[in-house]
Amino acid sequence: LALVDFYATWCPPCRAAAPVVGQWSLQYPSVSFAKVDVDQCRRIAQEQKITGMPTFKLFENGKKIDEVIGFDRTKIAAMLDRKAGPAPAATSKTA
Repeated sequence: LALVDFYATWCPPCRAAAPVVGQWSLQYPSVSFAKVDVDQCRRIAQEQKITGMPTFKLFENGKKIDEVIGFDRTKIAAMLDRKAGPAPAATSKTA
């Protein structure tokens, strides 16, 4: 599985998503995470029919299996949970 974040540097929701996506990359070790700057990679953005930023596309074996347009944490996490299994709950250590 691979989650690709199509983003633009000038996009405020894209900037807000970055640290959350970073956390997900640790919580979902079975998923590869990638980012595509739509301004730097226009051909890829056109091929992927990106119409809004950010767009999160989930791929399996090279085929798109799901996507979320916009930074909706709940929808993106649900998409990851459906395909990769729920992220393990954070554990706390007591002294």
